[in-house]
Amino acid sequence: MKLNSLIAPMFLGAVTFQAYAQEASQECLQNISLMGTYSKQAAKTGDYSEAVAPFEYAYEHCPQAHKSIYINGASILRWQIKQAKDVATKTKYFDKMMKLYDDRIQYFSSSKQPDYYIMGRKAFDYIALVEETSHKATDPLKKQAYTMLNTSLKKGAEDNELSVFKQYYILSRGMFDSNKADSKLREQYVNDYLFLSDLLAKRVEAGAEADSLYDQFKGAIDYDFGASGAADCNQLNNVYSAQVDQHKSDEAWLNNVLKLYDMADCDGSTVYFKASKYLYDIKPSYTAANGLAAQAYNKKDMNGAITYYNKACELATSKSDKSNIMLKIAKIYYKQGNYAQVRSYAQKALSFNSNNGGAYMLIGNAYISSSNTISSDPFIQRTAYWAACDKFEKAKAVDPNCAAEANKSIAKFKQYFPDKKECFMRKISGTYHVPGWINENTTVR
Repeated sequence: MKLNSLIAPMFLGAVTFQAYAQEASQECLQNISLMGTYSKQAAKTGDYSEAVAPFEYAYEHCPQAHKSIYINGASILRWQIKQAKDVATKTKYFDKMMKLYDDRIQYFSSSKQPDYYIMGRKAFDYIALVEETSHKATDPLKKQAYTMLNTSLKKGAEDNELSVFKQYYILSRGMFDSNKADSKLREQYVNDYLFLSDLLAKRVEAGAEADSLYDQFKGAIDYDFGASGAADCNQLNNVYSAQVDQHKSDEAWLNNVLKLYDMADCDGSTVYFKASKYLYDIKPSYTAANGLAAQAYNKKDMNGAITYYNKACELATSKSDKSNIMLKIAKIYYKQGNYAQVRSYAQKALSFNSNNGGAYMLIGNAYISSSNTISSDPFIQRTAYWAACDKFEKAKAVDPNCAAEANKSIAKFKQYFPDKKECFMRKISGTYHVPGWINENTTVR
């Protein structure tokens, strides 16, 4: 523990305590010193019993003396809650802890530890300990902590700790899951997702090295939100079909709506197309270009779709978005039977995200679909299945989400591998070069 948390009488003249030495009584300083000493020992032993009395004296008689009252006090109260044998006593200590955080905000909010940071810490303790108190019955979804975290995020925005983002999302999702038929909870969850997504994007754009964790979390909530069912096509159309024309000049609103439609995989909706066109007219962006590409695809204008997808890739700032766009173009070429372009764009997708298992799956399927074009010899044609299964193996290695599909494809197509006896007769073993446009080495099996 730092010296300034062990405030002994002999240090009354130290610079650290000049600000409050005149106000603080001798007893306050002694108790703060004892609290710090015993808390330091308790951090090793887990027993805060000796720290309780000096903490209570300092908190009651000199709450403005030193921030260690609040830092050590929170640890002491956590211990008291755990030691208490009945719910009423646990609740008493819990309520005292909540007030402790409020007082810390009042007396010791600073530029290094602003009020939103302290509020976040208060929410963490609420979440961790409320289950042991009587408040569990009145707040089973921990809505009070949700409100605290909402305050933290609105005040501190993208400067908040990652754990604040995580806990807020978990609570919001829990409320939605508690009653998915409740339209207000659904709307709240959707708005919370958009709120967090925007803040996380701003944090990532700042470019700090540690922000990669924020980027990973953004990807996680994108996936989770998409799987939640909160934004299905019918729900979105019911909400936004009557609003899109009214907001045709509102860039932020259009961006949010398109993000929701994209998450729900509703790229065939009239609302989606309208919002994309309105947004593109205001300002060409990745989101708008992606929507116009989907509209062109829906009209079977493949060239137009490819043009807009390339524009979307150019405007995208996220490598993950760029990778997904390249894969969409690759799928268009697959539909057209242009397998060389399929591989070319799938490889571009991998250049932006080496863990894009879908790109490897598509290359493997392209090899299988074009196997009869690499040679007139049926045996050589079947060697394409070796190369295809190489890609399926790679897909599940880099992307666990592709594992089930990859295993299914491997089991299906390995029955078409060249016959072992014929391989022996042709003196083929070890490494084999698959000819034609595939033009790559594989392993004989």
